Amino acid sequence: QELADAKAKIAAQAEELQALEGIKELKDQLQCKHDDLQKEYDATNQGFYVAKAKNLQELLLEEQAAGQALEKRLRVQLLAAQSQCKELEENNRRLRLSEQSLQGRVAQYEGAVQQLEYNARDIEHRARLEEAKRETEENEKDVERKKALQTRDKRIATLETQLKETHDIN
Repeated sequence: QELADAKAKIAAQAEELQALEGIKELKDQLQCKHDDLQKEYDATNQGFYVAKAKNLQELLLEEQAAGQALEKRLRVQLLAAQSQCKELEENNRRLRLSEQSLQGRVAQYEGAVQQLEYNARDIEHRARLEEAKRETEENEKDVERKKALQTRDKRIATLETQLKETHDIN
């Protein structure tokens, strides 16, 4: 009976061992399947990340090209702005020189106007002096005429008196 129990026990253990080996075999199969799936997953993931990295790299290159194009446009605009700035500075310098020249001319014209005003006052003064001189000369001539007339009248009176006296004597 002990032998039968031991055989049964061994048989049970053998079955158990067989079941354990089956479980181990299943476990190994599952592990292989898991490893295959993991490899497939890793490959898919790696492909995804490689594709994503390529896309990102392409986007980066596009952004760099766009940035370089923008930088080039900005440099061209900067050069144009600097050129315009220099041109404006030159125009400003010319305008300042023109303004100074115009101020000089204005000063000359103001001086000329003052000289003309002085000359006009001088001419008016001379004209008044000439008028006064002419009037004085006319007055002197009138005085001389009056004297001459008075002298003539006196002579006439003297001659008339002499004529009367001579007439009276005759």
